[in-house]
Formats: sequence, C-alpha cells, structure tokens
Amino acid sequence: QPPRAPPRTMAGTDCAAEIKCPQRAVAFGLDFHPFERLLAAGLITGQLRVYSFGENGVQPERQLAVRPHTEACRSVRFDPQGLHLISCGSDCSVQRRDLAANKPVWKTSRAHASAINVCEPLGPHGVGTGDDDGVVHVWDTRQKCSVMSFSEHADVIQDLHFCLAKLQL
Repeated sequence: QPPRAPPRTMAGTDCAAEIKCPQRAVAFGLDFHPFERLLAAGLITGQLRVYSFGENGVQPERQLAVRPHTEACRSVRFDPQGLHLISCGSDCSVQRRDLAANKPVWKTSRAHASAINVCEPLGPHGVGTGDDDGVVHVWDTRQKCSVMSFSEHADVIQDLHFCLAKLQL
C-alpha cells in the first residue's frame, strides 16, 4: 500500500475529522458552506445531513437531518449567501431548503423526466439542474417553473458550474 498522505489543513488548522453516516448511507454529494464551518451531505437514502466541524480535531456535530427525497439525493449545494441548501435526486425532484427554518421554500417533484444528477445555484432565485438523459433545466424559484431547457447533450450531465461574472452556466 502507498503511504497515506497527511491530512489537509484549512487556514493553518488541522481539519482531519471523521464524519460517520448510517450503515448503507453512502454520500452521493458533498458541499462546504461558503462562510461557516459546515458540510452538507446528500445520501443514497434520500437524506440530507449538515454537520458542523470545529478546529483541531473536534468531533463534527450533526446540525440537520431530513429526508426530502424518496430516492437517492445525488447533489447538494449551498447557495452563495449560505442561507439555503439546494438538493436534487434520482426521484426527479429538486428543492431549495431554508437552513435557519429547516423547511423547503421551493420544491418541484417532477422537475425532469429522468433522474437528476446535479444542481447548481444561479444567483438568489435561480437553480440549474442536469439529468441522466443530458437535459439541463434553468429554474426561477419565484416563477415555480423551468424558464429554460437545453437538450443538446446525448449523455448524462455530471456537473454544472455557474460563472456569475459572465452570467453563464
């Protein structure tokens, strides 16, 4: 076996800590909060978990545990302000959850015809999603509907990135 790499550090502090999920609850998606020491995990069970972690090996604490998806939660992202958590899953649903209230503020159950693999926040009211069939949707959460759709891709959408400076997905 090759030698293990030393733990990565953040701002000079040791961040090596172990977060354990329930048995058979594999994490599909992970995202770090933009400002706080929080880690969100989307699990194969459809659950969302948010953990806080301290410095110097302090054991992480679970801050939130909900099951917003009936099937695997494939992607989870904090919005740029860190106020909401966006998630999507193989149940074809996508939602935006208020972290402080721990309640969904927007949800679409049949957002795509096939399983959704990735979600990406697009500013304060937008969400981008991509699915197994190569379809990308852009959602305006104020209008409660898809405002744009792209089907140019012939295969699965694995990742999306939003460039705020150019307003490009």
